[in-house]
Amino acid sequence: FLNIFLTIIEVEKRLHEVTLPFIICHGKADTVTDPIVSQLLYDKASSKEKTIRLYEDVWHSLLHDEEHLVEEILSDIVNWLNTSILTKNTSINQQELVQQYSYIEI
Repeated sequence: FLNIFLTIIEVEKRLHEVTLPFIICHGKADTVTDPIVSQLLYDKASSKEKTIRLYEDVWHSLLHDEEHLVEEILSDIVNWLNTSILTKNTSINQQELVQQYSYIEI
């Protein structure tokens, strides 16, 4: 356990080195990974393009635990990709992405 603890400390010290664009999607009810860790990454990272979305009453597995929120979560991800990362000539079709999940009706 000591090695894991030391690694965690080292990673936390270096969060400011994160410069790539990213989106964090995290459930506030997650008991596997504390949402505070995601907030810490968001706060400390040097990335110019970063977004954090914390979802009320959502657990660890965002796209499986809360089926009624899957479309909202996927929409957040697709919108972020389309506005933050992809060029104007490239985009992701949300309906195509959502169709990959059989329990979502379109």
